[in-house]
Amino acid sequence: DKGVLLPFLNEVCETLSNHITSECELCQGMAFRCELCASRDSTAPIYPFDDGVTVCDKCCATYHTDCYRTTSKQCPRCVRIQKRRLSLQNTDSAVDENITKITSITNQNPRQINECF
Repeated sequence: DKGVLLPFLNEVCETLSNHITSECELCQGMAFRCELCASRDSTAPIYPFDDGVTVCDKCCATYHTDCYRTTSKQCPRCVRIQKRRLSLQNTDSAVDENITKITSITNQNPRQINECF
């Protein structure tokens, strides 16, 4: 039967889209909000399959394409993740330094240990 596949696939896409966007609360909970949004209703959910949407290649965050182009061109979620990683690395370094100091103190005279604390 020629010409049957495309209408069938369109119907499947429509059914799945309705399920995700309006019928299933679990699927609706997986929606994104555009954190870059200025002119649009920022409470409106967006999905990766929506028209006019950009999805970050690294973290899969979803933004309106217009917002992404005009506001940032850099994913805010990726920027936050990178800052958090750097902060944790700095924290780890500080902890390592403190452990080294404590170790050197505990290898010294017990009176010096009491003086430090």
